[in-house]
Amino acid sequence: MKLEKTTSGVKKITMSKAEWLNIGKQAGWISRKASMTATVNYEIVYLGDPWDATVSIVVTKVGNDGIGPYEFWGARGFDKGSNYVEEFEIENIEIPGLELSAEDEARIINDLKNNEAFAERVRESVDVDELARDSYEPDYEPDYPED
Repeated sequence: MKLEKTTSGVKKITMSKAEWLNIGKQAGWISRKASMTATVNYEIVYLGDPWDATVSIVVTKVGNDGIGPYEFWGARGFDKGSNYVEEFEIENIEIPGLELSAEDEARIINDLKNNEAFAERVRESVDVDELARDSYEPDYEPDYPED
């Protein structure tokens, strides 16, 4: 941020887009905490019976399997890889036609956290790139000053 004096003697403040966004986030009129939420259909066993459940998750960490710039026998390239869900939290579970108690839901959530098959289903079914495009909705979009 710079304080400049115009030719008429008036002082004005100039700032970059990043500084403008920072001020907005601190003031609370721009929410950059975009939550990347998704739902995953998964079959769980509850009371001895299989049930089709809808599990709501929040993606907390995204990984990328690309290696970036490389050179192979004189040829140069760039492997951008693909993004995938690396870590997530489970928000809630819904089973159509069944009302879960809070303690049963907590137990099922705990079981799913340690279930590698469920984690693999999340990695397969959640498109992180699409989620990131759809999740950013600012509370207010300011007119940015020119850089």
